[in-house]
Amino acid sequence: MLVLKTIKKPSHKTLDRLLLSFSNVSRTAFISLIGLFINYVLLHYKSTALLSSYVYCITTINLIFVFSNWGGKDFSTKLLVSEPSKLKESINTLLNSRVLLFLPSLLIIFLLPVVGAFKLFIAVYLLLKLFTSVFETLITVQKKFHVFLIIDFCLNIVLLVFISVDQNSANPLILFAELVFIEFLRVIVCFIFFRKYIIFRFNFTGGVSLVKFSRNYFFVALAGFACSKADLYSVGLVVNKEQMSIYFIILNLVGLCLVSYATLVSTFSANIFRYNLSSFEKFSIFSIKAGLLFSLVSAAFAYLICNYYYRITFGFWFTLLVFLNVFLFTMVLTQMYNFTRLEKQTVILKALVVTGIVNILLSLLLAQQFGIIGSFLSNTIGSSITLIYLKTHLLYARN
Repeated sequence: MLVLKTIKKPSHKTLDRLLLSFSNVSRTAFISLIGLFINYVLLHYKSTALLSSYVYCITTINLIFVFSNWGGKDFSTKLLVSEPSKLKESINTLLNSRVLLFLPSLLIIFLLPVVGAFKLFIAVYLLLKLFTSVFETLITVQKKFHVFLIIDFCLNIVLLVFISVDQNSANPLILFAELVFIEFLRVIVCFIFFRKYIIFRFNFTGGVSLVKFSRNYFFVALAGFACSKADLYSVGLVVNKEQMSIYFIILNLVGLCLVSYATLVSTFSANIFRYNLSSFEKFSIFSIKAGLLFSLVSAAFAYLICNYYYRITFGFWFTLLVFLNVFLFTMVLTQMYNFTRLEKQTVILKALVVTGIVNILLSLLLAQQFGIIGSFLSNTIGSSITLIYLKTHLLYARN
């Protein structure tokens, strides 16, 4: 007797989740690609001085943003989802904390060794970026990935058009004005879209309390920043502006690969966190194979883009380092999921702190000796230290 088995079609809920994941990954990848394209336009159609100024502006803002965006997106998301009935109040408290943290940032900006107009643009751009970070949390909580994929696409296309047709090849203030204008438009669009949740009332006590409460999340974010970005700032101390700009482009390329892999894996994070020991071991073996393949593709991608798109000399040893760097990241990410699954986030924090310190010291030493390849080597060594630390702790816990 022939038994016909019906094929179960994906539910609407499953399809919706897949589409949301696709929009989120696409949005992240698109923003990274826009950054790479801006680098290309500045490198080949503008001037080296303009590219160097752009790199200085972005790296400075990103560094200050780590402190101003205290707690990061993870804490903000957890805050908003913890009490859905008090969403407006939570957003107001979050905005208060960002305003309070922005004020001491102004002192840092004031002390920067640049002209006054430059400082003003950095301050305005940082403030807009802080507002955007709050709206980014709302986008995640409200799952508005589809809409903001379209919005970000349109805004970034406008920015590219501005940069491509402005006939500016030397004045960095024009470029910064374009960046600030687009970020201002993004804040306005987000405010209009989420206006029913915004009831800003300044509350000093509430803002300070939130800063204190979220300090552990800040320490994790700071340690992660030190692990991943310390080499960029260290190399800027010992090489010229042109080499710094080249290194910035290379890190953006590698960063695109890392973000793509992390975003892809995060799509299945809910299932991963529910794995038992046996299931996670199978996942770990699969991750090694997948990570190896992804790392090979990433190294080839970086080599081709640098040599034939940017026309930056990218030799065998740097390509090998990119492969090792990405592969180590895929294995570290798997271990981080494991410790998060076991609710041992403190182990992750300790690993990041150790790695961050080593990365800072090594990058200063190796960058001085070998330039940008030495700095990237320190980043790769840092990833290997993180992996060894996590693996060793896991073996020790089992014994």
